[in-house]
Amino acid sequence: MEESGAAEEDIDALIDGMEYIPGHFHLPLHLNCEPRGPAELRRRDTRLKRHSLQAELEAEPGAQQYAVRNLLGLLAFHLDELDRAEETFRSVCEEQPGNLNAWANLGCVYDRLKREGEGAECVEKVSALMGLGPGDSGQGNPRLLAARCLAEQAYAHPYDVELDGEDEHRERLMSAIALYDKAFEYGGQEIPLEEKRSWYFKMATLYIRLDGMLKKEEGSDYKRLSHFNKALKLLHETLKCESLHYKGTAAVWLSTPHPLHPVSPPRPNGTLPQHSSLLGAPAVL
Repeated sequence: MEESGAAEEDIDALIDGMEYIPGHFHLPLHLNCEPRGPAELRRRDTRLKRHSLQAELEAEPGAQQYAVRNLLGLLAFHLDELDRAEETFRSVCEEQPGNLNAWANLGCVYDRLKREGEGAECVEKVSALMGLGPGDSGQGNPRLLAARCLAEQAYAHPYDVELDGEDEHRERLMSAIALYDKAFEYGGQEIPLEEKRSWYFKMATLYIRLDGMLKKEEGSDYKRLSHFNKALKLLHETLKCESLHYKGTAAVWLSTPHPLHPVSPPRPNGTLPQHSSLLGAPAVL
């Protein structure tokens, strides 16, 4: 018993010292907690989120699809569809062996299924990919794998369930942005350019949603200015993307009159000018 307790303390100390933890089951989401209301309402909300994600998966190119599939596996798990969750996570592991989240998530499924041996193998795989174990994982730079892990976790936050009011929605969006920023910090120049632009696109959508919330608040013009400029810069970067989906959507947002109701610094007389569209709006640096 004493040895078991010491081992648990070692694991807790290791986790406390880590700057990021792979997987989705530890994320501070309502989805990972007990329902706040009737269980059936939670299940209905979860199924609606899954339906939305399945439609989005068809439009997600490249590595971004793994963010969607990891989240779909998480939703399946919380709908008690363990076979489906296992299949989803395992398929990601097979297609992208360096996917930290998929291995960590698969280990959680095996833990629920009482398949300790397979769960332990997943833990060992995660440790090797993170560079914590002996030898080379053979799956690339650990910092790039960490960046992808964080970006996938960022993707999940806006899809949380049981969000009551705009304050909780805003908190999830800001958490996602913080994780994307951390992903860029980890990956740096190691992140493939096209993958980086796909993250730019997702971050732009987050800033657009934040602006949509803020425009309802009286006297929020100055708060919105930062979100507007960041979204504008990110959308212009997205225009360089090879993905027609991202490029086309960014072009529509940039050319649509007042999609963000953008604001600029006050004129000398104190009035706030409005741009006719994002495409013609200069970023305020």
